[in-house]
Amino acid sequence: MYSKVVGFVLFSLLFWAESSWSQIQIHGIIKDSLADEPVPYASIHIKGESQGTIASVDGKFTLFAQAPSINATVQVVGYKTKDVTLTAQQQ
Repeated sequence: MYSKVVGFVLFSLLFWAESSWSQIQIHGIIKDSLADEPVPYASIHIKGESQGTIASVDGKFTLFAQAPSINATVQVVGYKTKDVTLTAQQQ
């Protein structure tokens, strides 16, 4: 009986650890819609979470999320704050 309980607990912990570590990579480029130029150092934050990132000098960013589609807020000095939906695509 003891070994069955221990086995179940270990299985449960391994399943939880696997599901908590599985994250989806979402990456892209922040661009000015009028000039079609990359926007450097944009701040991208996942709504409802404390997770986010900053775009590079060429506007590129990478986020790790629990779902393939997330709602995010993009902020850049000199631009209006914009709420967007980001979706990971298969390559």
